[in-house]
Amino acid sequence: MSYDKNSIEAKIGECGEKIVDMFISGDYGNVVAYKPMEGKPHQIDTMIIYGWDEKNMDQLQYDVKTKPKTFKYNDTGIDKSSWDIYKALKEKNKLPTYLFFVDWFEGCCYGGEIEDLGEPDRLAFGIVFWGLNKMDVNFDLTDSQIELLKSMWVKTKAGKYLSYYESIERYFK
Repeated sequence: MSYDKNSIEAKIGECGEKIVDMFISGDYGNVVAYKPMEGKPHQIDTMIIYGWDEKNMDQLQYDVKTKPKTFKYNDTGIDKSSWDIYKALKEKNKLPTYLFFVDWFEGCCYGGEIEDLGEPDRLAFGIVFWGLNKMDVNFDLTDSQIELLKSMWVKTKAGKYLSYYESIERYFK
């Protein structure tokens, strides 16, 4: 799969990562973040060490997906190949692996640790899906974040489905 760091999808992903990074830096306190080289494809967005001293330090790795829930079901998903990578990383380094979903339609960021999410509820078109009922809401997006993400999303191939979102209800709000 080719990766174009200048594509609208890459820019949306970077925006979502920055939003989550702001949450992490405020919520976890003393954080040291390890990120992949800028502009390169990567298996995981960030690995962090957090805590105030050596007795209370912990580690976490996470990946951010910046997209709305599916319009047909109350669920969201990731590429099966990514799911396989996350499971392998978790097995290899034993770190909690969290998935964040930054969702302009829901107006919030939700997610879960892959161990808590468990096996996906369904597989379709090479994507694994979990119900939103398995997700924890992490934080609300600001109005300006919602507008920015939505304005970028409508420029993608998926943007043609905007009218479907205008006719359904939100799950979390």
